[in-house]
Amino acid sequence: PPRILRFRLRLARYDYSVCHVPGKHLYTADTLSRAPVAGDEDDTLQKEVEVFVNAVVERSLPATEQRLNTYRCAQEQDPVCQQVIEHCRKGWPRKGLVKPDIAPYWKVRGSLTVCNRLLLYDHRIVVPKSLQEETKQKIHAGHQGIQRCRARVAASVWWPGVSQQIAQTVQQCAECAKNSTPNKEPLMTSQLPEYPWQVVGTDLFEIDGVHYLLTVDYFSRYPEVIKLTSTTSAAVIKALKSVFSRHGIPETVRSDNGPQYSSQEFARFASSYEFNHVTSSPRFPQSNGQVERTVQTVKRLLKRSNDPYLALLSYRATPLPWCDLSPAQLSMGRRIRTPIPQTNKLLVPNWAYLKTFREKNKQFKQSQKSNFDKRHRARELSPIPDNTDVWITSESQPVQGKVISTAGSPRSYVVSTPSGELHRNRSHLNIVPDKPEPEHKETQTDLSTKVIMTRSRTGTEIRPPERLA
Repeated sequence: PPRILRFRLRLARYDYSVCHVPGKHLYTADTLSRAPVAGDEDDTLQKEVEVFVNAVVERSLPATEQRLNTYRCAQEQDPVCQQVIEHCRKGWPRKGLVKPDIAPYWKVRGSLTVCNRLLLYDHRIVVPKSLQEETKQKIHAGHQGIQRCRARVAASVWWPGVSQQIAQTVQQCAECAKNSTPNKEPLMTSQLPEYPWQVVGTDLFEIDGVHYLLTVDYFSRYPEVIKLTSTTSAAVIKALKSVFSRHGIPETVRSDNGPQYSSQEFARFASSYEFNHVTSSPRFPQSNGQVERTVQTVKRLLKRSNDPYLALLSYRATPLPWCDLSPAQLSMGRRIRTPIPQTNKLLVPNWAYLKTFREKNKQFKQSQKSNFDKRHRARELSPIPDNTDVWITSESQPVQGKVISTAGSPRSYVVSTPSGELHRNRSHLNIVPDKPEPEHKETQTDLSTKVIMTRSRTGTEIRPPERLA
């Protein structure tokens, strides 16, 4: 501050004493000499110091001389500033004797100075009440935020409560409220459904001009992707029906406000299938964040993979990092087989009812076999050796062929025909019987003496009368 600066300049006047050294004179400063010079010389020094300090302070102030005169006049007309200036020149009273309107200045009295009839707070101009509102508007002229406006204040002006008033000015600015971006609100996490495919999200996306429909389960994160030839409501409804036929009708379907979902046709579909349709806030996809995030994942998979089905299989079989369970396990209750080698034990589901199911399945199939064999009087057909001529009866007309070998499946044979090799079941093949050897012709005498004998259905021998023989 100027007062301290004047005091330090006064200390710069040293009384030098001479130390006699052979051949030389050494002058040293007497630092204990503090006696001021009396008379006209002291007044001259006082004026020089004031001129120097005023010059230094004026050069450091961020304002022109005309603007400084405006603040001087305003301070001279402000009663509070006049009292503060008087206290700075004559000394501050005790705290209890200070008036209420001067109390805020008493707390910072050590930083207040008067330089060239201008009240300063350190290097900042003290703004009287009449100019405070104008000064606040000029500080906020660029519509900057609270922190930047406070930084401008710290480099130029001051008055009691200036920091809070600047914050209120920025917060109440209509232009800032119109163009500012609101702060991010705390994230609202979606509640985990009670069972798979209870709540699903759906959305459309496009890759290389091809449109797809994505449906994801909020419980298991299991995605269903269907290629669309059209993006109408009817096409979307048809694709969703196919998904619901595999996994069941959900209770809630979440989507955006696209025309496919906001149509009356989709509303009738929701009413017919009895599910609740919930749409996200317009232009705020974060409210349906699960399906939006899955869209990004699926698009990345389809773009990077030559086989989209294998890519989806890999994603469905990959455990989620936060629970070590794959979407297939959470949706189906079991692991699914992938090209990665796995033991069969891992593919067997761990269901409590699996043992009972196996026993009942065995009993049911035994009952089916017994009923079928009894109804059709079924019997085992003899196997057919290789190179056997057969008739193929499964065609529109019987075709003759020759058995080459057995096929991989039970009761199946590979048959060579004029049109090529065929794979047929044993029930469709009849063996061609061998041709009988020709018999010698009997003589007339043999035919005359031959006795014709037959038997009845009961086995009784029948002889014709001798008169007919």
